[in-house]
Amino acid sequence: LKCMHLFSREIIARGELVLLVKDLLGRHVELFEELDFFFRVKSALGNQRLYHEFLKCMHLFSREIIARGELVLLVKDLLGRHVELFEWFKSFIGVDDRALEALETQQDREQREHESGRGRSPQRQPWSVIDYNVLKRCGSSYRQLPRNNVPPRCSGRTELCNSVLNDAWVSVPTGSEDFSFKNQRKNQYEEVLFKCEDERYELDLVIELNSSAIRTLEAISKRITGMSEEEAMSFKLDQKLDVLVIRSIERLYGEKGGEVVDGLYQNPVVAIPIVIRRLKQKDQEWVKARREWSKVWREVAEKNHYKSLDHQSFYFKQSEKKTLGVKALIAEIKAKYVEQLKQKGEDKLAEKRGKERDKKRTRNGGPLLSAPPITTPLTSTTPWHLEYSVADSALFKEVLDLMLYAADRLMSKADRDKLDSFMHSFLVPFFAGPSSSSSSSSSSSSSSSSSSSSSSSS
Repeated sequence: LKCMHLFSREIIARGELVLLVKDLLGRHVELFEELDFFFRVKSALGNQRLYHEFLKCMHLFSREIIARGELVLLVKDLLGRHVELFEWFKSFIGVDDRALEALETQQDREQREHESGRGRSPQRQPWSVIDYNVLKRCGSSYRQLPRNNVPPRCSGRTELCNSVLNDAWVSVPTGSEDFSFKNQRKNQYEEVLFKCEDERYELDLVIELNSSAIRTLEAISKRITGMSEEEAMSFKLDQKLDVLVIRSIERLYGEKGGEVVDGLYQNPVVAIPIVIRRLKQKDQEWVKARREWSKVWREVAEKNHYKSLDHQSFYFKQSEKKTLGVKALIAEIKAKYVEQLKQKGEDKLAEKRGKERDKKRTRNGGPLLSAPPITTPLTSTTPWHLEYSVADSALFKEVLDLMLYAADRLMSKADRDKLDSFMHSFLVPFFAGPSSSSSSSSSSSSSSSSSSSSSSSS
């Protein structure tokens, strides 16, 4: 069917198709008549879309999704006008006219019953269609499903499963778990911790499933041990293995997992001891790997825990580049300079108006009024435009202690030395804070604060 699909897509030519099919069919020369049938169907339909539908029907039948009679009914809709091709297809599939008529009658009856509403089986509603706001609640997260809702089928359930498992209540996401909730972005250190947690969970899950499979098979092995030789040779598993046990076996044997499971059903006396031995071997390997990986996971958690608590690091770095860039600083200084010029012009205008009022009052013989005070130092000779004062030196020391506390837990020794050098050479002299000797001490040490208020200028 893959070869026919490539041919229908015009990816390969007719001659290439014949060569590929020849390699598949080999000695079965009589089957080349079926290949010619596909060529005839394609030319008869004359529509690539219809031919693809025909191949889809064949694919569904090859996957055992539809039965033989359903295939003939589907193909009839496509080849109904081409009587010769449809008759050949019916004979090839093995469905005669009587069986086809019975299938059509049954299909018509089911369709009429569906349209009239009789015999309609209840349908399971999709989870997205159900309105959970009107359902009965249990706590903040659980809602009771409607009574007309049909639960999905589960073929692996036992009587114990039916008695203890929940089919009536569903968990609904609330709060930060809700899809409409806008959660904060995780930083890179949180992502590392989440990945580490996922790896630990996956390994723990595999080990526990493997241990559960061992316990299940050992219980069966004990039953076999207590039997006589004749009973043991004729013993067969009287119940299906749990799906988790089957998955554990398939995880070990890969593509051969299905054959191993069949061996457990057909010859449990021979297969069960071998599988138990293999499961125990893998259990020892995985437990040893978990012990070794626990050291790595512990180191990862210690290195990234404190850094992961900084939820604003991503946004802070973005804003820091903008606010501390050269262009941003120059623009801020320019704005301050323009503001000072504007204030200077307003002050000069006010002083000029005051002088004019004084002249008028002098001419009129009235008292003189003093000029309004100038709040801005217009004649200042300082070369800077921005000036900030750090009046509380104790506050500066607390900031330094906080930085040192974080550096001890987040930085390596080399980065810590760089930070100390930067603090001694720039921060302390720039802000005129405590002495360099006191700033290099740990957060628990104390230093004397400056008696006078300190100021810094840029």
